Amino acid sequence: MVIASCVVIPLGLPSIPQWTWGDVARGLGIAVLSSVVPYTLDLMALRRMDPSVYGILMSLEPAVAALAGLLILGQRLAGLQLLGMALVVGASAAVLGTAGPRDRPPDIEAAIGT
Repeated sequence: MVIASCVVIPLGLPSIPQWTWGDVARGLGIAVLSSVVPYTLDLMALRRMDPSVYGILMSLEPAVAALAGLLILGQRLAGLQLLGMALVVGASAAVLGTAGPRDRPPDIEAAIGT
């Protein structure tokens, strides 16, 4: 993101006098909704879920994105793309499904006595 910002910012600087408060609000909204909110929700889910379940759900992200693209944008994937996505999801489920039970690390709060 830093490198992309360094490339794009010089191109946008001349247009600053034309910005309206609505433009700034839309830009900030996009910034928050595209990175801060999803990252925060991912971290909250990781704290509350079993890591193997979280891993399977993360491997489903490409399938959910493809479904959203189909329903919202009308985009269709080619057969080879669908096969690749199915292989990624299947491999993740197979690896996480065959793993034996592990000892979970102690909760940090329990470890420090709070």
